[in-house]
Amino acid sequence: QLWRLGDQGFDGDGQPTHLFWDIERLESEFLPAPTALSVLDPKYTDIHRPRTYSYTGTMPAAVGVRVRIRPMGLDILDDLIESGDLEPAYRDLMPTFDLGFTRVEWLVEEGRECAPEHVELRPGQRP
Repeated sequence: QLWRLGDQGFDGDGQPTHLFWDIERLESEFLPAPTALSVLDPKYTDIHRPRTYSYTGTMPAAVGVRVRIRPMGLDILDDLIESGDLEPAYRDLMPTFDLGFTRVEWLVEEGRECAPEHVELRPGQRP
């Protein structure tokens, strides 16, 4: 269940487009930048955004998340290939990077909190 962070442009007919000169509406899924480092600072803005994932059936025994990043979206490359401006072989050459420190797994049987390995939680503290 992908949560894609980025902008999506739409043309006058409401169709997705990557051509900036055709964009009439923009929808953003970026996270805001922090305005202060401490929640006690009056200038602090909460940058957290909740995301709800649904599933059917029994409660899962494990839940894993990770953050991946690409220099350019495959949808943009596909547009360039379709227009003839890019050879199809280049699509498979676009690297996808896993940000290792973002990999988190929660296991019911271990009673683990959902927090990266390097983060130490104090008793009662939530990630």
